[in-house]
Amino acid sequence: LYTLSIKNKNYTELKDFVFRKNLSVYDLDLSYNEIQKISNFAFKNLQNLKNLWLSFNKLTSLKEILISITLAGIDTLTRLSVES
Repeated sequence: LYTLSIKNKNYTELKDFVFRKNLSVYDLDLSYNEIQKISNFAFKNLQNLKNLWLSFNKLTSLKEILISITLAGIDTLTRLSVES
């Protein structure tokens, strides 16, 4: 699995280890949801992630996103989209 698109699903929160079975995801598109909160370990196990789209959600803090990416140990991320 290279691309995982979960757009327009009305998700409001990303809980810890929510992507635990998606180890080979390179592109993750979570745009156009209602995401307000990202738990610290939401992106754990996505060590191959290169592109993350979180645009058009209800996130208010870039800090929360960056903490989650850092705690997940993702060092391959080249694109983070957070447009509103």
